[in-house]
Amino acid sequence: MLVIKEFEVNKDAEVPVKIVGREAGLISFILTRIGLEPVTTFSCGKEFIEYRSVGLKGDIREKVPLSDVTAVVAGLYKPFQLLIVSAVFAVLGVLNFIGSLFNGEILRALGVLIVFVLLSAVFAFLYYVGKWMIFAVRSGGDSLNCALHIKRSIIEGVDVDMTKFIDAAKILGDIVLKAKK
Repeated sequence: MLVIKEFEVNKDAEVPVKIVGREAGLISFILTRIGLEPVTTFSCGKEFIEYRSVGLKGDIREKVPLSDVTAVVAGLYKPFQLLIVSAVFAVLGVLNFIGSLFNGEILRALGVLIVFVLLSAVFAFLYYVGKWMIFAVRSGGDSLNCALHIKRSIIEGVDVDMTKFIDAAKILGDIVLKAKK
């Protein structure tokens, strides 16, 4: 998973789509701060899409001619299971609270309700931060080439949402279609 450090989309620029990210997580953040920056770059030029991932694990480079691109992919994954678990904890907390009120155990009911509401809030938060986006190209075959799996980052401060990814995919798709003519 990557967090975005730079996101540039301008259909009239020399490099119309450029996405730069680093590995998600505290260790990667610390490595970035001390100059051992693990970086992944996705860029689209006039003739090629270039993908480069450099880090402590190695160096991967891929260059795909625009004329070979068969699909541009932009998508959003939501871990809905966490939202369901959050709702279950909320409902169980309320049902337990109502049942305990009938038994006259008000303090116990409040304590259990607070625990269940906190658990529900934790799972709702995990759902919110657990969403991730994908941006990739396919050049023949079934597998994705130059795929970026991206999570939101509070630290990096680059505001990228699904709308911007869809716009980037549209611009990249238009560039690919022009290259095929």
